[in-house]
Amino acid sequence: MEKKILFKNALAVWLTFFSLSGFMNIYAQQADSVDTNNLDIENHQELRNAIYVELIGTGYIYTFNYERVISKDLHLRIGAMYFGLRKNSGRIQTYNFPIVVNKTYGQRRGKLEIGAGLLFSNFSIQFANDEESDYSGLQYLLHHVGVTGTLGYRHNLKSNGLIRIGLQPRYLFGINDDLLNGFSVSPGISFGASF
Repeated sequence: MEKKILFKNALAVWLTFFSLSGFMNIYAQQADSVDTNNLDIENHQELRNAIYVELIGTGYIYTFNYERVISKDLHLRIGAMYFGLRKNSGRIQTYNFPIVVNKTYGQRRGKLEIGAGLLFSNFSIQFANDEESDYSGLQYLLHHVGVTGTLGYRHNLKSNGLIRIGLQPRYLFGINDDLLNGFSVSPGISFGASF
């Protein structure tokens, strides 16, 4: 019951954030009035697609990301991270999948970026039994769903490069365990290209 209340509160904060940041002020436009390849902003052509690697940030270690401009100053980001170690009879692995909508503010190449989204996460540890040392083994599996955000600065280079730096707050809800539940913030820096 407590998890449902936390989830409802986080969802309310997320929806309030989007309504305050202008997400709800998107108006439909006729298809022939929008250039589907580029958005012209004061002699700067903002390309509609980007790929980049974020270090630390939303995925704790790194994330590979694809981003698409879905409306002027509104970007949809989908990312993935996997990390695994295997030694003898043991294995540690984790993966994360962030889905974030970012709104940018500014008219030039450098822009403020604010966003919110969902984070799907998994962390597992497995070690087999060892009869020689009477070690009974270990198996631990955590599944998490959470809300995540972005507060940062992005700069589109003239060479179509992309640099992002910022903070990624998150609130995780454990599906099968409460170990990593709660609020945390990670800094992040991204390098990539727009096309």
